[in-house]
Amino acid sequence: ITVSGRVNLILCDHITLNAKRRITTTGATLNIYGQSGGTGTLYAGATEHERFNAPDFCAGIGGDYSAGGTVTINGGNVIACGGESGAGIGGGSGGAGTDFNGSISIFGGVVTAIGGYKSAGIGGGSGGAGTGFNGSISIFGGVVTANGTSDRVMENNENNDKGGAGIGGGWRGAGTDMLGSITVFGGNVTANGDGGGAGIGGGDRGAGTDQDGCITVNGGVVTANGDEGGAGIGGGNGVAGMGGGDGSINISGGEVTATGGRRGAGIGGGDGVAGKEININGGTVTATGGENGGAGIGGGSNGAGGKVYVCGGYVEAYGSDDAEGIGKGKDGSDSGTLELDEGVVCYDADTMTALQPDEAGYIGARTEHMKTVYVPEEPPIFADYTCKVDGKVKIPVGKKVKKVTVEDETIASVKKKGKKVIVYGKAPGTVNVTAYGKKNKVLGNWIVKVE
Repeated sequence: ITVSGRVNLILCDHITLNAKRRITTTGATLNIYGQSGGTGTLYAGATEHERFNAPDFCAGIGGDYSAGGTVTINGGNVIACGGESGAGIGGGSGGAGTDFNGSISIFGGVVTAIGGYKSAGIGGGSGGAGTGFNGSISIFGGVVTANGTSDRVMENNENNDKGGAGIGGGWRGAGTDMLGSITVFGGNVTANGDGGGAGIGGGDRGAGTDQDGCITVNGGVVTANGDEGGAGIGGGNGVAGMGGGDGSINISGGEVTATGGRRGAGIGGGDGVAGKEININGGTVTATGGENGGAGIGGGSNGAGGKVYVCGGYVEAYGSDDAEGIGKGKDGSDSGTLELDEGVVCYDADTMTALQPDEAGYIGARTEHMKTVYVPEEPPIFADYTCKVDGKVKIPVGKKVKKVTVEDETIASVKKKGKKVIVYGKAPGTVNVTAYGKKNKVLGNWIVKVE
């Protein structure tokens, strides 16, 4: 089946559509819908049990020797299996998961995507990144299972390498191309890399992201498992200069369980690679390094820790075989930096000993099993303020204000000025004024009455 232009496919309840020769979407848009019962089923590429008979070099849904187009799944049961070198959903052989500015979006349904040899479940075919330039893979809901596949079956490869990520790049493919993104907003997501691939991120020999790309979890339940040197979330099994990327990994919500493959970090670098930039702003995160020296969060075995910033949530990180919970992998050159925002404490989870920051504000000593937790302070009590119509009132904040908002601009307007907020009365009434600091942290909230 070849899609041209824009096609809406409705999976009728109790009906199964077998598209065994694949669905090609390059340069086109395919929207898949289910009906109210959610029992309609689509097999694309092959049935799950016949997936090794899928057409070679093509994605189950997506590219044919090329990048995939734009694919949106809103419901139904979708099983997509790539042929040799093709992703389950995304790129064919050598193709990225999406076209330039393209997208793969899942809003609901039950989706199972299995890559062909050397390919991602959702994302790139063999040699392809998870997204094209400025492309995106976004999951908003549903139950999603994405499995990368290596070449071990085809070539009887005992080393089990040349594999793809569960969600992200195929063999030698980064998780995203430049400015690309992989984002989980909700749903229940399970991503399994194979043959050196990350659960979410790079395939074997692929970076977690390319330049200015990002992997983000804002919500949902996410389970990500790397394989044979691949991180749970981050880089694939790497060599010098590969596997970490120049982008970032960001977690601000949801429940995340990330486990590295052997020698890979739970979240961060693949085998031999530093963790690069990792930001945790919220959610519940459990990260476990792969056996033989992967850090929980940070570097793979022999990899440095990179830059980790925690400003909220609950984090538990397990390093393996002398690797640090948050920091460097076994035999890594340095622990990198671990910066905590105000209210976040870090401690050795086995001894319950607090780990103190150094003079620069970074956690110094690291241990194999570490936790961080945000301990909110008692909310500050601010007096209400009164302002005359056509008058103004200055509110001291105490910290530099990055942004200020007002609930109703017909009653008052606001502006920031250093460590103060200025409110200008416009009409009688009461408004809520909120000031924000670094990384959108709330600095204060006030009720202002305009008379």
